[in-house]
Amino acid sequence: MLAITVPMSTVSTKRSKHEWIIFKHGSTVHYGHITGKSSNSKLLTVQHWTMNIPSNTNGPLMISLCTNCLLSGSSNCYIQIRLSSVITVIPTPKSTDHSTAKVIMHNIDDYAAQGISVHNRTSPLEVQTHKHLNSPVLFIQPPHIQFITESISQRTIADDLSYVATSLYHCSQRHFCLYTDGSLQPSITTSENIPILGAAWVIPGTDHHPEFSTKVATTNWPSSTRAELLAIWTGLLVMPPDAKIDLFTDSQAAIDGIKKSLTTSITPRFWLKANNDSIISNIKHRISTLHLTVKLHKIKGHSGNEYNDKADVLAKLVVREAKTDPTLILDINDIQLGLRFGPKWNGKYIDRSLRQFISIMTKNIITSGWTLLKHNQMDHHGHLDPTNWQHLFNNFDTDVTSNISSLNLSLLVRNHNLDNYIDPTNFTLDFDTLYRQQTAYTRRITLDFSDLRTIHDPSLWHLQINGIYKEVTFKLWHLLRLETYKSMTNNSLQTFILKTCAELLPTLHQKKRRYGNLYPSDDCLYCSLAPDSQQHWITCLNMQHLWQSTLHRTLLRLMMYIKMEVDPNSTFYHFLATFDDLSSHDTYALYKDLMHGRILHSDLAAIRKRIFSTHKFNMVNLGARFLYFFFQSFRTILWMDHNNKVLVWESFHNISKQQRIKSYRSTALSSQPTTITSNTATIQSRPSTTNANNNHLALQYTKDFLDSLVSSGITAGWGFIRFGRSNFFL
Repeated sequence: MLAITVPMSTVSTKRSKHEWIIFKHGSTVHYGHITGKSSNSKLLTVQHWTMNIPSNTNGPLMISLCTNCLLSGSSNCYIQIRLSSVITVIPTPKSTDHSTAKVIMHNIDDYAAQGISVHNRTSPLEVQTHKHLNSPVLFIQPPHIQFITESISQRTIADDLSYVATSLYHCSQRHFCLYTDGSLQPSITTSENIPILGAAWVIPGTDHHPEFSTKVATTNWPSSTRAELLAIWTGLLVMPPDAKIDLFTDSQAAIDGIKKSLTTSITPRFWLKANNDSIISNIKHRISTLHLTVKLHKIKGHSGNEYNDKADVLAKLVVREAKTDPTLILDINDIQLGLRFGPKWNGKYIDRSLRQFISIMTKNIITSGWTLLKHNQMDHHGHLDPTNWQHLFNNFDTDVTSNISSLNLSLLVRNHNLDNYIDPTNFTLDFDTLYRQQTAYTRRITLDFSDLRTIHDPSLWHLQINGIYKEVTFKLWHLLRLETYKSMTNNSLQTFILKTCAELLPTLHQKKRRYGNLYPSDDCLYCSLAPDSQQHWITCLNMQHLWQSTLHRTLLRLMMYIKMEVDPNSTFYHFLATFDDLSSHDTYALYKDLMHGRILHSDLAAIRKRIFSTHKFNMVNLGARFLYFFFQSFRTILWMDHNNKVLVWESFHNISKQQRIKSYRSTALSSQPTTITSNTATIQSRPSTTNANNNHLALQYTKDFLDSLVSSGITAGWGFIRFGRSNFFL
């Protein structure tokens, strides 16, 4: 197949230039001479010329001045057309002996049909030669459609967008409505546990074209605003040049970001400070290069708008489909037409404020060094085992199989015992009924996701980590970091919480491992039936009153916070007894999860059920506050009582701080390791030795965290911990 089309050019914005053009009027294509332009060059006054039928195939191509035709009612055949009707500018025709006839170089057929762009430059002689060969002609796409096929590597997505773009390009209408929506469901991830963003748009059908819609997904830097911007950008990709667009979205943040880029004087500093600058720059570039007139409208989401609801359904649908079909995931990492350059980390575009990203990176290096200090590692007779802090913040595994008391959804599904929780109107699982099945909270709700009968049920995906509400945990780390700016006391609380979650509190069991024979025993000081460890505290019968007091104090603090800071008119129903009806197995599981900074969806629902308020609560914020108050209460009640007993026991055995330091130094010197491995793949299993080795480990931890930050968008966890001045790297 041979491309013999002629390169094309556009009409100049200079009103003094009167070009010769080929233009489209209705369904036909004509020649014309521009005699006037409007002030913005969007309207053109054109003198109509017609093609003469050649007497032989080798003769010159002639056009003649039209004196009267259906295009115009006047005898001189002047018509007004829109700039968007122009297919291409042609070389100025040569004059002949007759003033009403001129010679042109190319026929209409020599140009790409309907304004389609070309790459092959051919001479008039080659054009005539190829015509006699009867060779098939390849018409290459218009520039704005060609961009879709060249920049989007996912063929399914590119074909869908190109089809809509071609259909709208040939449509006589140039005014369109575009409804967009995005979806972010953090619990729905790829096989690599990367959250998926969904985006969709709908163009309502008119008398000129049918209804069009498209849905796409993407990954990296997940946020609801990014999903909305992706929907807007892909919607603008299909619009023809000089189109007028009424764009409807329910994201005010997306509207503000686009308006700011269109109205503000753009500098490199602006882009380096912006979030989602890669997509916003593409939107700005698309609007400016195609001369689009876009009017942004804010509409309320889920308000009954037909087309917004359609886009919402499509956006959520593509997230679920992309979980198993990666061809629906659009890679926009290297599509930044509006920018001359863009910063990247490890091959991935930094779609956040560059200064903020670098700040997070440098703080994370310090935090990583803190985790490698000897008193933050597991010690056994001088042998230091690095604690897997990444595992602490990212792993939410909990033992649900041994807890026979909890309500396991996977078992209910397998045994078809969910009939009482099915909504009969649409046969979907009613989680409100399931969570609030009765006033008393008697059974925690978990889910075994190894059960293949439940793993593909979208209504259960928010429980995919055994029912743990992981967003609450992330919010807790965020809240802790904000609190550390206020006082050193809060900084100390943050460190205490971290050690509690990592099971590094200085219990007798830990001290005996660290100081060896200095401690004659590590038995629990409450029952003397097991070693004094955090795991034992959960089931120690003589400590249950401390746990009960801790929970009651936590709920009381939360109740006071809601009354004072959220809703003074709120009321509570037996609030302090929220967890009193749980079985012993569920109670132990609750203590374990809370001590590790975790909470189940059903736990939080039980708390919310007992709050009566007209205020609409943010469940993530409510859960984070509960965990924050829990650790404060845990430290004040259980930990302080335990410490008092330990001090009495150490005093009885004549163990002082100076003796511990002396014992540790002698033990550490006698068991100093002689070899150091440098293989980064064995970071978690080898001992931490020299400062240089610690530096290497810290940098490796930081790299892993930043990779996770790009894919998850979450700066919680140890990357969000803040410390003051530090001399970790000397």
